[in-house]
Amino acid sequence: MAVRKELKRYARNSSVKGIPRILQSDNTFLKVLWISTVLIGLTVASYLVSQNLAEYLSYNSVVNIHERTIKPTFPDVSVCKVGQITYYILVLWVNAFYLHREDDLA
Repeated sequence: MAVRKELKRYARNSSVKGIPRILQSDNTFLKVLWISTVLIGLTVASYLVSQNLAEYLSYNSVVNIHERTIKPTFPDVSVCKVGQITYYILVLWVNAFYLHREDDLA
């Protein structure tokens, strides 16, 4: 009995607009009208949710890939091996620079 009383109190304070009106209405026609309205609303809402869920879970995705081949333009750069600096020449140059510098400092 307490459960039934609690359910009636919950239904009277429900935010679903038709449920409190079902309980408050004294006319049988209005009760049937509100019950059918609530059931139709729940049915339509359930249908729309199921449709959206089915569409979401179908994983439809549209990907457009366009392949285009273009002849790349390269800058005018030339690499030449003439006058190549070897490790030996680099060591001589560094030593000459530091030796010359020590002479200037003294």
